[in-house]
Amino acid sequence: MAILRRYLRDHIPMAAFALVLATINQVFSLLDPLIFRHVIDEYATKYQQYTIEQFFRGVALLLGATVGVAFVSRVAKIFRTM
Repeated sequence: MAILRRYLRDHIPMAAFALVLATINQVFSLLDPLIFRHVIDEYATKYQQYTIEQFFRGVALLLGATVGVAFVSRVAKIFRTM
């Protein structure tokens, strides 16, 4: 245990940075199903309540958010492994 503590003392900033990036990766990975839930619950099941323009604008916005969330998650994962 003393050897591990001595090693980590020199690398605490890097370990903390890796933990922060891992947290960001996990949080953004969990946001993806939440966004798809909104697509299904608010737009796919209630499509008759919207005009075509409102429907496509709402779905496109949420799908764009999904792409952004996936991008942030992957970038955090890549930087964590470097």
